[in-house]
Amino acid sequence: MTVETVNNSSILSVVILRLWEVYMRNVYKLLFVVFLSTAGYSYDDKGTTTAEEKETVVKNTLEFATAKFVEETVTYLASDELEGRFSGSEGERKATEFIADTFRNAGLLPIGDTNEFGEKTYFQKFSLGMGKLSIRGRNCIGLLEGTDPQLKNEYILVGAHHDHVGNPRDNPTHAGMLEKPKKNDDIFNGADDNASGTSTLVTIVNAIGRGSLKFKRSIIFMTFSAEELGLIGSNWYTKKPCIPLENHIAMINMDMLGGNKGQGVGISGLDTDKSGLLKSIAQKCVDKIGLKAGLSGGTHGGSDHASFFPKKIPIMSFETGLHDRYHRTSDHAEFLDFERMAKTAKCVILILSELGDGSEKPEMNLEFLKARSQQGKMLGVYPVDLEKDALEELGLEDGQGALEIQQVVEDSVAEKYGIEPGDYIIKFNGKTFKPGKGQQELTTFIRKVPYDTPIPIEIIRSGEKITIEVVWEEEQEPKLFGINSTSDFDEEERSKLSLSEDETAVIITSVNPDSVAEKCGIQEGDYLVSFNNEKLPKNDPLNGLKKLIQSAKYNEKIPVEIIRNGKRKTLNAFWEMKKKKKKL
Repeated sequence: MTVETVNNSSILSVVILRLWEVYMRNVYKLLFVVFLSTAGYSYDDKGTTTAEEKETVVKNTLEFATAKFVEETVTYLASDELEGRFSGSEGERKATEFIADTFRNAGLLPIGDTNEFGEKTYFQKFSLGMGKLSIRGRNCIGLLEGTDPQLKNEYILVGAHHDHVGNPRDNPTHAGMLEKPKKNDDIFNGADDNASGTSTLVTIVNAIGRGSLKFKRSIIFMTFSAEELGLIGSNWYTKKPCIPLENHIAMINMDMLGGNKGQGVGISGLDTDKSGLLKSIAQKCVDKIGLKAGLSGGTHGGSDHASFFPKKIPIMSFETGLHDRYHRTSDHAEFLDFERMAKTAKCVILILSELGDGSEKPEMNLEFLKARSQQGKMLGVYPVDLEKDALEELGLEDGQGALEIQQVVEDSVAEKYGIEPGDYIIKFNGKTFKPGKGQQELTTFIRKVPYDTPIPIEIIRSGEKITIEVVWEEEQEPKLFGINSTSDFDEEERSKLSLSEDETAVIITSVNPDSVAEKCGIQEGDYLVSFNNEKLPKNDPLNGLKKLIQSAKYNEKIPVEIIRNGKRKTLNAFWEMKKKKKKL
């Protein structure tokens, strides 16, 4: 066969394949319509149903969110075949192909990047440099379009991150690994973190597809890449959204939902909604499903929801907390609570039904943005509760718990007074911990201690008990600039800014109302280049900026150099010294 014949045959094959794909797409659409009509779920011209019809369809949909489906899904995502799903790896590619197939089979619309045929895909790719790492990855995204002509332009985003820290081959710097890879097991499978949240999301999508459930508002289902490397995938989406951010009315995040068997699910971030709607809906759905859960208003910055509420999008975050397999090779699917994950999936489906069809919508609480950076007293450690066997090895009394320190935060109280990774905290200010409750109790204990007072912390280090006294000083509250920012931008953006070789910048993603930043004229989208005539450190510009802010003097004008619309400009920030009230 000649080369010319091969080429002509290849072209003909491609044409036939493309025609067949178009034909089968139309067949699937027709079958889907027929299925809807036979499922007892009919829409009128406005895309509405009767309350009875909707209740029946929701009930049927919940039946598809099973523990068996959750188990099969998370077992695959956390298998050795996917090698820990490090961002940009072959394992991540397999994971996202699997997720995209679920989206496709459920009838979700692809709204990601465009492929070579000019068609939308289920993927949003990104690539950027980060220290010694060249970060690549792809978010996975699908859309369930709303049925109401007006409300379908309002979007609820349901998210979870699919990546983990991988293995030494994909992740040679060992970023995020809290133990050395073992000779007989060097894959950090990340079953709980966060194959559990991703599997719960996949279960929700599968159930909605099989139950033919639709909502008046549109729902975006999304799994993020590179969360473990600093919320990169979710930050990327908020910078380059597939749907305008102003049309997002809420974000629901799911991260680590399988660990700590028998405990409840934490649902946090509810104070980001000023109206109280998210809290009331969450409580209603928790009660209806019978999900053991604790609701709270505050939240933390350690997962992808933290990329959204600074953009004035109310959030609701689901998680079950840290444990001693966190970021270790032992984080395997066999330890997860599949029944609770299935119940959580059912709960989220009910929440989407309430929020997706209701006449009300959440309202961003701007006071939450103003107060979020006021963290209060913190020790500055990443602790995990020890389980029974580990407690026995320490020789503790029955009923006494302990915390293992995984990491110590730079410039924290813990670092200042000599607490080290590998220490075991057994007493705080004379109080012991209940087994499995140490993380919560430590937070509570810290909040109650007075400032400027030595607080004894009893630890075990290398088999010996020692006591370290720490002090939280109240000389001045931390200076708050009032910005949310990211250093996540690619080389193309960098070249447009005309930065010199020794310069970098942070991007202002939002400015808090009535803050120092707003008063000095900082705006969302500005690139902050230098602070108080000092350039930001290229290796860690965000923490460098934080340190420069804290070192600024009160009652003096502090020059802040920014780039706006390609032009450099210097603004003046000013922190006024607040006089302390005299105690009576």
